[in-house]
Amino acid sequence: MSSSEGELITAFREEMRAGFASFAGEMRDGLSRVSDRLDRTNELLIETRSELHEMKGELHEMKDELHEMKTEMSLNLNGISNFLLQSEKSHNKTDKRLDDLETRVKDLENKKKHQS
Repeated sequence: MSSSEGELITAFREEMRAGFASFAGEMRDGLSRVSDRLDRTNELLIETRSELHEMKGELHEMKDELHEMKTEMSLNLNGISNFLLQSEKSHNKTDKRLDDLETRVKDLENKKKHQS
């Protein structure tokens, strides 16, 4: 091997080492950026999970409140329904009494007419 070939091989090896060192540095930088992005993504996922957990709790509370409201409304409507039924019964009794009174008044008027 001639000295120029040896120099060429040495220069080639140095270029290879420099290229590899540059490539390795770029890879480290790239991996560092990817690692930083993954860390940030993990932080965001943890925040999102926490927010979703809070929302789930709030939805559960809302569901409980709606159930309570539904129960209360049902009780109120049942009370109103019972009140209306009682009012209708009372109204029917009053109507019967009025009919009875009208009949008695007519009977009395008829008796007065017959007596006169």
